[in-house]
Amino acid sequence: MVKFLKLRRRFAMKLKKTIVRVAAAVLMVVFFTASPASADSYLAIGTAAATGTWYPLGAGLSTVINENTEGIRATVESTKGGEANVHHLARKDMEIALVPPWSIADAFHGRDKYAGVEGFPAKVAGWFAFAPNDLTIMVRKGSGIQSIKDFRGKSVNLGAPGTFNRPILEMVLETYGMSTDDVSGIDIAIASAANRLKDRQIDAIWWWSATPASAFTDASVSIETRLIGIEPPMIEKLLEKYPWFTPSTINPGAYRGNDTKIQTLSTKIVAAMTADVPSQVAYDATKAVFENLETLGKLHPVFKGLNKETALIGLTVPLHPGVLKYYEEQNFPGLDAFLNSVGKL
Repeated sequence: MVKFLKLRRRFAMKLKKTIVRVAAAVLMVVFFTASPASADSYLAIGTAAATGTWYPLGAGLSTVINENTEGIRATVESTKGGEANVHHLARKDMEIALVPPWSIADAFHGRDKYAGVEGFPAKVAGWFAFAPNDLTIMVRKGSGIQSIKDFRGKSVNLGAPGTFNRPILEMVLETYGMSTDDVSGIDIAIASAANRLKDRQIDAIWWWSATPASAFTDASVSIETRLIGIEPPMIEKLLEKYPWFTPSTINPGAYRGNDTKIQTLSTKIVAAMTADVPSQVAYDATKAVFENLETLGKLHPVFKGLNKETALIGLTVPLHPGVLKYYEEQNFPGLDAFLNSVGKL
């Protein structure tokens, strides 16, 4: 009997040790398999100055991503703007950024000003294109400016360093047979430029932005101003040379003193991301955006123009594989044509 009790006690102890070992093994398996899925993936979204028009767009995107995904934490980041954002993506300082369509394409291919530059070609991918920005030119009464051809010798804001306003100005001036050397250019942001226009310290302000833009509204209610556009022949030349431009109009009443329809050009902002963003994270973020477009539209009116039919128009780099997966599942119109023209990563 005593022997039997000793054997039973040994068996119980061995069984207990075995259970502990198995339990520990199970916990280790759960830990190592569950940790990656439960760990937060961070998405920093580069925009522009916190007082600019892009920052609220990034804030809207981060809001819907945070509220409609698990394990993803998105933040909106203030930056120096579009051109600077291209470098942020190339350096992987940020996972997502709002960028000019031509700059991100040049960065992806490592051409033009990015040719031979360390870090380029950049490992970047497309997300979607949205938020048409109008080329808006406002001049003060008495400036003598009736057309862009009258810019010669006039004081004009070129755009803050790092933004993509100066490159656009260079493209347009070249079409008119001029360069930035022919104007009295000032490298300042739109808010500062609007203040100088109100103080009659500058002849014209020039910016690529959604309409209406608060800086132009502020200037137009403070002094007498008028908008000038781009003549149709010049629009045709610009469209022929720069395919990312589209004809646009600024309707009467957009700003005080704006009594006629203004013909100009627009282009979209491109939301791009680094190619290193995990495919599932890119997929989940994309799903959060396109399944919550109504919410985005309430957060910012610019998003009301984003949908399946418009997302690919103006996009200039191949889609991230996670983004592509969602677009394929949802049968985005024009996807095959886009892939044939832009290609895949």
